[in-house]
Amino acid sequence: MPESDLDRFEQLLGIQRRLSGERNVDQLSKKVMNEVAVLLDADRSSLFLFDWKVMQLRACFAEGVPASSIVVPLKMGIMGSSVLMRRTINISNAYAHPYFNLEIDGASKFKTESVLATPIQSKEGRLLGGIELLNRAIGRFTETDAKLVEEESKKLAE
Repeated sequence: MPESDLDRFEQLLGIQRRLSGERNVDQLSKKVMNEVAVLLDADRSSLFLFDWKVMQLRACFAEGVPASSIVVPLKMGIMGSSVLMRRTINISNAYAHPYFNLEIDGASKFKTESVLATPIQSKEGRLLGGIELLNRAIGRFTETDAKLVEEESKKLAE
């Protein structure tokens, strides 16, 4: 049964209440990503920050793996492509997609099926990083899911 707008609004208000008291930036990013993953029924979520010096994305939070173990060159993978093109990428069959990087699944012993990746940009358009969600529990990520993640990326950039 599809959720009503009121149900989704109530879920978002609950998230806001749970996050409002957190002052530690590292803990806040972890909590935000966990909340987004739960809201969208994703198996895993990751938050990447863009390192301008080496032109790479570095995970500052990656559910299920040590965050520091994921480094993505800007021109590589779905997350790198999303950030480079500055647009959300929503893929229902990761292994069939030409941007998908099998190495990360191999190293983490995880099977990625669907991916939703969106860049994080400042209001001025400067690239800051990206959000990636993996494996929606039921079906694929929807356009509504993509819009929600895009809104969350704007909040993280503030």
